[in-house]
Amino acid sequence: MKRSIFFSFTIVLTMLFASCLNSNPNSENTNYNDDFVVNSDVTQNKTSKSIKKRPIKYFPIQDTERKTLMSLMPIPVDWKLSDKKSENIFLESPKGVKTFYVLGNQFMYSNNNYINNSFRQMGLETKPPQSFEQVLEELKGLAGKHGGKFVTQYELPQLTQFDINLDRLFFKATPEQKNFRVVATEWIDDKGVKSIAVIHYYAAYTEMSMYWGYFIDSMEAPKEYFPTARRDYVNALLNTQVNPQWVQARNRVMQQKAKQQNAGHQRRMAALRAQGDQIIANGKQQDAMTTRTHENFMDGLLDRVNITNPSNGQTYKVDLGSNHYWINENNQLITSDNTNYNPNGDLNINGNWTEAQINY
Repeated sequence: MKRSIFFSFTIVLTMLFASCLNSNPNSENTNYNDDFVVNSDVTQNKTSKSIKKRPIKYFPIQDTERKTLMSLMPIPVDWKLSDKKSENIFLESPKGVKTFYVLGNQFMYSNNNYINNSFRQMGLETKPPQSFEQVLEELKGLAGKHGGKFVTQYELPQLTQFDINLDRLFFKATPEQKNFRVVATEWIDDKGVKSIAVIHYYAAYTEMSMYWGYFIDSMEAPKEYFPTARRDYVNALLNTQVNPQWVQARNRVMQQKAKQQNAGHQRRMAALRAQGDQIIANGKQQDAMTTRTHENFMDGLLDRVNITNPSNGQTYKVDLGSNHYWINENNQLITSDNTNYNPNGDLNINGNWTEAQINY
């Protein structure tokens, strides 16, 4: 059986969200909850009376990782949860409509190689940022390998604002500047099946690094039914209701992860500082040893010796060859080989003299 374009995408795209999405087939008729978050800038499409009159149900989407109801999606009553999860199919209708689990990729990147290495050690993929246009070209190439042909694209500013509003509710460990862009792309395969892929592109910048990526909502339908299915699908995305309790649960988890990561970062930085201090200390010690060795070599070559004035601790280099060195307050020097000689008792010499210590 021929694979759909978007089933083929799963071969190379990481499923960022599908792992935490699930649905309870026994709860498809869950009533609308007024406590659920509705994007204040996004409302039901009122330009089409048929959309308002079309019967819908609110389909529950679960975050199985946190065991919390994540959102409610308004879908036509004839759309059902698919039993073909192995093909990444989420919802199906008797008219051949198929929606797919969310796919996506996310990458980390920094101009600092140490930070990139830290990301990799944490199991995160690093990649220099690409523009939306570059991402779309890659998807075109991938779709083309599986019989898919790109048809058109158009901006979805309402969904862009939806993503912005939702992101503002999420906990951020560090301040960031984040850009969003949501673009609908349409495709057709060699069997005449038409598809829509809504690409949510984002790029976030922090002080030392950035992360970027995209996730894709996708749906396909037979060519003759595609306009209706596309309208229903975009309407469902625009009016998805997010559970505030899920946002709170997600934020608690992210805060705990940020705390753990910060503690790990501090431990790594402390270890690096200790390692750096040891390197500096070893360097100073090695430098001092090298300096002493060089000085001893030069002193031997030039027949010099170090002496110290015990009255003030000052050290001098003097010519080698005498057994006694006497220094006065003017740093004048008298040398002698006579053990019994003391310039302080010599009537021909003035001042106070101190015998220096010879440092061999």
